[in-house]
Amino acid sequence: MISGIGLQKKYWKKLDSNIYKLGVIVEYSAIANQLIQYIEDLNEYSSVDCIGIIVNDETNIHRQWFEKHYPEVPFLFCRRDECKEIDLLDVIVIPESNKSIYEYIPSKITRIGLPHGTDVPIESTLCVYGGGFYFDYVLGARKQPKLAPQKYINSFPAVMRLHQQPFVSELPFGFPKLDKFFNAVSKLTGPKKAIIYHLSLLSVEEYWVVDVIFETLKTLLDEFPDKTIIFRVHHFNNKHPKVIECLNLGRGYLNFYYSDADSYIDDYARGAVMVTHREYYNHLFDLATGCPTIVYKLDPSYSLQYGHDGRYFTTDKIHFIDVLNQALNGRFDTSEGGRKKRCLAAGIYNPGASFDYLVDNIEHIVSGQVLPEWTTYFLNEGTSKDVDFKLRQLIVSNRPFGPFAMAFGVMANHSALSLLLLAENYIRNSNVREYYYPLGFTAFYKLVHHEDFDLLSVESKVWWKMRGEVAFEFCCDAIDNGEISVTHELMWLRDHYQVSIESMEEINDVVWNDLKIINFYDGSNVQCGDIIFYGAGAFTESIILSNQCNRNFNPIAIFDGDELKQNSSFMGIPVFHPDKLEYFSQDIIIGSQGSVIEIVNYLIINKNVKNKLFGFVNDPINNFLLNLLSEK
Repeated sequence: MISGIGLQKKYWKKLDSNIYKLGVIVEYSAIANQLIQYIEDLNEYSSVDCIGIIVNDETNIHRQWFEKHYPEVPFLFCRRDECKEIDLLDVIVIPESNKSIYEYIPSKITRIGLPHGTDVPIESTLCVYGGGFYFDYVLGARKQPKLAPQKYINSFPAVMRLHQQPFVSELPFGFPKLDKFFNAVSKLTGPKKAIIYHLSLLSVEEYWVVDVIFETLKTLLDEFPDKTIIFRVHHFNNKHPKVIECLNLGRGYLNFYYSDADSYIDDYARGAVMVTHREYYNHLFDLATGCPTIVYKLDPSYSLQYGHDGRYFTTDKIHFIDVLNQALNGRFDTSEGGRKKRCLAAGIYNPGASFDYLVDNIEHIVSGQVLPEWTTYFLNEGTSKDVDFKLRQLIVSNRPFGPFAMAFGVMANHSALSLLLLAENYIRNSNVREYYYPLGFTAFYKLVHHEDFDLLSVESKVWWKMRGEVAFEFCCDAIDNGEISVTHELMWLRDHYQVSIESMEEINDVVWNDLKIINFYDGSNVQCGDIIFYGAGAFTESIILSNQCNRNFNPIAIFDGDELKQNSSFMGIPVFHPDKLEYFSQDIIIGSQGSVIEIVNYLIINKNVKNKLFGFVNDPINNFLLNLLSEK
């Protein structure tokens, strides 16, 4: 049941004022069923009217899919430029994303963030997925270690934030997907006769996993003919050659079942045991079924990393069948009461009653309140100077900075520089290249077609040659191997964007290979003289060695939080506890690359330092990106 914005506005205006109007952003993705569950379950409450919102589906393919599969679910279909008219909503539920910060949603609507799993720490929700830029509240699934309320000061400048409140508050909500899984298990009768073979995204699995999938599946099919072997892979890997090989194998067995539905719940509810190559902190299978999990590793000495109880087993290839039989023959409490106790022991909030809690507290949420039982993190104001200050740290860190890059793009009206920074961010994500690299080249494609591209055409060409070219070759090979889908942007760049570098001088006009130490506040170079370091490690050593010929470079002290390093010397320089910083006024150089952001925050928030803070730039591309930032 899909309506347009005009009809929906008329409907909203006729609603009783005591009914809260909720929207849920729905995307055609792996979590579509989870989002639709939110709509269906929330509409069971008389005080709530909930609708799914599908945005910017230009081809109508996804719209047709939702109409076909969920004809009774209310959806609003609208373009991005129409989203400003959904401001009659009281609350909107938004799934965390690594490719959008939902700038098209009116800021007057209270935004509730939805993490994608029970084991996603609040740190990831706010920083990795950028929720600090666009969530007022976050639906917490389980208890997490509480962080300092000031933890995220200086992380999300107000000029870049898209939500209403000067805080982000985590609600003790629960996990509806677990509730549904839990209830599906409760409804089953009779013994469970399925073995689940569960695989994560293959690029996230360990390198050897792809080589053992076929053999492992065949072993299960041969050794357990009386059990249904439920085989499931990440939907991104459906066309992977090894997966295709496994599907061809399975067709010859009566006990083979390929789980390819959008939701695995109905399939996994039948499982008596789950086989996986990754150890999960808390997988829904364990919590919802109470059944055992086998972690299959190559290393026979592997021991569990998390505090699991006796339902988790480890095995190698030699002992696989024996351990699996042990798990199948074990006696475990899989009763409804026993499973609920396990959920509570795992810290899951409100098992079976997540939506009850949300609806009971909707009035507090709409009015912008926070309750004592909620975990609230406060955010400061921040100006455009704070944006540059943070962006310099992110560039120097060599870490991905997607949410910040996207928020910077919104603030800068999607300038050419912001698109280049976004492309750089995605190419830094080397762990899941099949997912992130195409996003990077989508940003680069937009840059090439930007009205101000001529202003960055030379810099873009150099970036492509030094950073993008190898990543693009990976994408082309991955397309040929069926590991990623063909996109218009990738094909256009392949066919039309030809880069030729005539000489090294052309690169050197843009990129300087000299190492430098920059002021995070204004981008200027360090003036040397007496200076101090934070961090007594290899990175500090490399900075000192690279400047040993500079007579004006005089490090007089190093500070480090490691007690083992304090009250000693490093390269002949005394090392002090950070508490001693108050006695030094010299410029501070951060002797770390990967942890530069955390150290800067610690020095400003915890130690209240007023010293100038500097970072070491040892990458030529980072060097020229910082120069572009100074020139903007």
